[in-house]
Amino acid sequence: MNIVLLLLLYFLVAGDPAEIEERAITPPTVQDLPLDGLPRPLVTMRPGGGLALNGVPISPDALRGRITSDEFSRVHILAGQDHPAQAVLALSGILSAAGAEVQMVTLRQESRSGTGRGGS
Repeated sequence: MNIVLLLLLYFLVAGDPAEIEERAITPPTVQDLPLDGLPRPLVTMRPGGGLALNGVPISPDALRGRITSDEFSRVHILAGQDHPAQAVLALSGILSAAGAEVQMVTLRQESRSGTGRGGS
């Protein structure tokens, strides 16, 4: 019992061993990318709340219909870093419920170079 108390006091005094930068969560960033190199089918979440399938505007109901008709079983979602997380999760839930495997497409930034690559 005494060792537990000593360890508790030690960790209270020592604090968190992780640096602030190590605990920070950086959301993915999205830039205007050519759609050629990105995985298909690609659902892009636009800032105004609209959706595009492979660059063509589409409604959520039409997208759900294409998934339930077994046109494709996997969907890639591309959303901006400032897009509301609730909207991304809601769309992911709708597409999953329709029977699609959902994957997020993110952009990795090279350190200090300002260029990035698309990836999933």
